[in-house]
Amino acid sequence: MLPLYHTDLPKDYRNNIDILSLYKTNMVLNEHWFRSDTFDTEEDGIVFLGCSLTMGVGIDDEQLVWPWRVGKHFNMKVWNLSMGAQGEDMCFLLANKWIPKLKPKAVCMLIPPRGRYYFTRPEDISYLEWKKEPFWFRNKDKCFTKNIREMFMTLYEKENLYYNTLKDIYSIKSICNDLKIPLIVESYEKWIDYDKHGNAKDNHPGPLYHEWVSKFFIEELNEEI
Repeated sequence: MLPLYHTDLPKDYRNNIDILSLYKTNMVLNEHWFRSDTFDTEEDGIVFLGCSLTMGVGIDDEQLVWPWRVGKHFNMKVWNLSMGAQGEDMCFLLANKWIPKLKPKAVCMLIPPRGRYYFTRPEDISYLEWKKEPFWFRNKDKCFTKNIREMFMTLYEKENLYYNTLKDIYSIKSICNDLKIPLIVESYEKWIDYDKHGNAKDNHPGPLYHEWVSKFFIEELNEEI
């Protein structure tokens, strides 16, 4: 996967990002390393937030991925801020950074699977080191509690998962409300049915899943834009 915020990409990696194979998927990335249309445009666009299910992992042709289906319907740019393996915490962080800059006509969020918390990485720890094993497990003396593993597991209790999702969604909604931008939100679980939509590469849903998702967001956006 791409490192958080794409800031830790090696130089030789960043210099060859026009076409990358990520998650066994051929992807064209924009100037900010998102699988997205360019941000450098005066045209209207729609921001999309989510995980690999919005990024379109497993599907090489981005035109079959639900954000592009939606963008094509409304003849608008697709500003896809999704990141594979990330959750609603990352959706909020990216929304907070990019929505005020892009000023989209609408924002669509496909809620990722719950429990994908985002934890900040200390500046003196490289991404590769951070990825090996959670830093907070190996450095308990630097944490506010010695029972860090027990505290960490409580985050995955059902109520805590629910409240964290709710917090991030309302935070994104607040950003959109301030800018008078409509926000459409739905969970990825609404359409998951592998028996009907099949699998793409890397065990992700096939194009039919993306067709179903796009129909929902198109119908909702028809009432807003």
